[in-house]
Amino acid sequence: MWDLSGRKSMRRLWAATYRYMTMGACIFVVPGEPPEQEDPIQIAEQSSMLHTLLNEDELRDSAFVLLVNPKHGLEGFPEGDNPVEMRRRYRQLFKLGTEQLHKSHRCTPPKVEVFVMNIATMPRPA
Repeated sequence: MWDLSGRKSMRRLWAATYRYMTMGACIFVVPGEPPEQEDPIQIAEQSSMLHTLLNEDELRDSAFVLLVNPKHGLEGFPEGDNPVEMRRRYRQLFKLGTEQLHKSHRCTPPKVEVFVMNIATMPRPA
């Protein structure tokens, strides 16, 4: 398992990782914010990065997870604690499942699952 930063200076290393090693899965973590606090520019940039990875030939057979990490819990989200609605909203924000995705692929597009969880509240291994 590799943990690669999303900083612009580190993104150059992404391709070196998946082009020279077989990747079975990619977990793409993004911060979760209530709609009134979302930064549309940041979401567009994150969406673009995810779509770039989804369209890489070397990752064609990889599973993808979009992990939304709401820093302050689910307070302030209109969906409340409804996970189905939260996933639906983030699928729309990141344009997952749209026709424009995977046009260059001649095979079945990779499946992308969306999960919403506050990583800070996860139990730490002993």
